[in-house]
Amino acid sequence: MSNKKIYIFSFFLFLACPLFAEEGYKIEISTVSVFSGQKDVLKMTLEQYQKIALKNNSELHKTEAEAEYARQESKAAFTKYFPKISASAAVANTDILPGFNEPVSILPVTSQSNGGSVVMLSATQPLFAGGRIVNGNKLADSASKAADYKLQIKRNEIYSEAEKKYRQFQLLEGKMNTLLSYEKMLDALYSRVSQAFELGIASRSDFLRVKLKKEEIAVQKQQLEKIIEIASKDLKLYAEIDENTEIKIDKNFSEVQEPVYSRSDFQSYLKLRPEYKLLETGVKVSKLQRNMETGSYLPTVAVGASLFRTDYFSNNYFDKSAMHYQDSMAFAMVSMPLSDWWQASHTIKGLNAKYKAAQNEFESKSKYLLLDMENKLTCLETAYKQVRVAEIGLELAQTNRIEYEDGYKNGTEKLSDYLESMALEQEKQNKLDEAKADYFEAKTAFLISIAKLEY
Repeated sequence: MSNKKIYIFSFFLFLACPLFAEEGYKIEISTVSVFSGQKDVLKMTLEQYQKIALKNNSELHKTEAEAEYARQESKAAFTKYFPKISASAAVANTDILPGFNEPVSILPVTSQSNGGSVVMLSATQPLFAGGRIVNGNKLADSASKAADYKLQIKRNEIYSEAEKKYRQFQLLEGKMNTLLSYEKMLDALYSRVSQAFELGIASRSDFLRVKLKKEEIAVQKQQLEKIIEIASKDLKLYAEIDENTEIKIDKNFSEVQEPVYSRSDFQSYLKLRPEYKLLETGVKVSKLQRNMETGSYLPTVAVGASLFRTDYFSNNYFDKSAMHYQDSMAFAMVSMPLSDWWQASHTIKGLNAKYKAAQNEFESKSKYLLLDMENKLTCLETAYKQVRVAEIGLELAQTNRIEYEDGYKNGTEKLSDYLESMALEQEKQNKLDEAKADYFEAKTAFLISIAKLEY
């Protein structure tokens, strides 16, 4: 590839980076050699990954389209009761069956074949339709709001799931770092024990014990690399990031803070939840549907006006009217669906039952939503305590390992005890990372449950 092509490619990246920055992504794209075949490197924080996942998720796009459709339907419903304006025209010709013509018209007949035309323009405005005008607009508006609540619920789901995948990858990366630190200590110990074994100071069992640990660590490292590779693919797949891109994440967890939420505020938080609003809208929709059906059996009142003209063309001379008649009129119309009254009571009773069922569902599930908030706060409080316990456990394991290390160097501790203390420190570090990941996932779940999540 020529230097000119490389310069063009670099210039394209220079132009593209500000576009990502405008979306709020602090994304760093490393420059790579075209000839080496290196992958692009994408560095991002959790918040940046969540934004990308929200932007690219196909399920969310579908829900957004449904919400937009509901909004447009709501606007369209408002126009259904605007004045209805119509125009019509007709042209007629007589004597299409020869010999069948019997001139009984009051109009002069000069030939066996004559023509005529009618043109009409009318406008009708419904004034009363049994409440269906008002209720229909409310029903469409409720459907639009319900679609927005479903969209918010879907966004919360994607935001939460994106964090789980990011935390899982972050946790695996942390385990790899811990394993590498453990491997480094073992390498130093193996070098020391090998020399001591060659000099006859250390026993063969001590030498083999350290060698066995090194082999175990090598196997764990290979397995963990494969798991990290799968987690990386999953991370990219969920956010629809190019599979050839290498992901670099923030390996450090944020500071863990003690939850300070009060359960007495749950009732006020409840009304902010999109799930609660969706249930509430369901009750409203059931009521409006009943009212709409009731209104369909009531009288309909409308007023209107029309203009019309009739022309007669002798001998089908359509370029010249033999005579015409035109007029205008205003009218009022009342219609009553009498035949539908037979089924009206049964239909309305069924809709009343549906309305009561929606009310019962609303009351029942609202209690579960309160319970859900309480449960998620309990999980968050427990996760916080687990982090503090894990921190103490790690501190104890580190202190224990240092003591055994000093004792082994001084000849007062066994090698097996020292190796066990190293393994315990690794285990406690992993436990702490897992506890932190659980804490932050529990925190996000709780903030979603009280409708306090910001993104």
